[in-house]
Amino acid sequence: MSQTTTRFPLGTVTVSPAAAAALEAANLNPSTFLARHQAGDWSDEDREGNEWAVRYGHDIASMYPLPDGAELLVITALDRSCTCMLLESEYEDREIGMVEGYDTWARTYDIEKNPLIAIEEPRVQQLLDGLSFDTALDVGSGTGRHALRLARRGVRVTAIDQSPGMLDVARNASTAERLDIEFHLASIDGGLPFENASFDLVVSALMLCHMPDLRPTVRECARVLRPGGHLLITDFHPDAVARGWRTTFWAPGTAYLPQLRTMGAPAIWRPWRKQVWRLSRSKTPVRRS
Repeated sequence: MSQTTTRFPLGTVTVSPAAAAALEAANLNPSTFLARHQAGDWSDEDREGNEWAVRYGHDIASMYPLPDGAELLVITALDRSCTCMLLESEYEDREIGMVEGYDTWARTYDIEKNPLIAIEEPRVQQLLDGLSFDTALDVGSGTGRHALRLARRGVRVTAIDQSPGMLDVARNASTAERLDIEFHLASIDGGLPFENASFDLVVSALMLCHMPDLRPTVRECARVLRPGGHLLITDFHPDAVARGWRTTFWAPGTAYLPQLRTMGAPAIWRPWRKQVWRLSRSKTPVRRS
């Protein structure tokens, strides 16, 4: 008796009406493609990317040609909570506001194996290990990856972000570890809500690319630094942003693009549609922040 290999759970499965109609017209069963997808029978050209996705917990995507020339996408979310089956032509690139984007991303942000963060964090740690400081401000703290690490060192940490969803994740993590971090929900467009010379260290990690003008933000970071303090900035290289690389995250069937407002970047980052879903497992470290 043959047994189908199951390499990962599918979660809740949804099939778009267009995909269901195309399969019915071709007398094909959706379960056949779900079984192939779950067993690792993916498109040969992206096998390496999917193997990486299975191993490191990322979106898993398959593309299958249909008899009428259409292409069927099957995409399983990185947390394996759901799988979406749709036609390639239905795949949506959605431009969304910054706060909405990061609120939407908050649920899975820390689950993803983000290659840019994987490169950034060890370098930040190396730089901070050689510094002495008692107080720190994390500007654009997101889910608190740097704020939490600093608080574990015994540093008095303040964290500010404009995304309620991101701050909720950071606050919950801080509470779970019994870390004392002061959180502020606020946009920094109008300046930082702190007195001059308040912190020994200011960290701005993968955030400046979202600012319409870098100069006021950097001046604000410098303003709240104490004399002899340290300002640590990480971000996309300006050339990467100028070429249209974007902060992007994926859900099955949709690529979300939080609005990018600086360095003359294009209003919409629009890669070839067939490659959008493949980029969700890209190991190129400049695709995301």
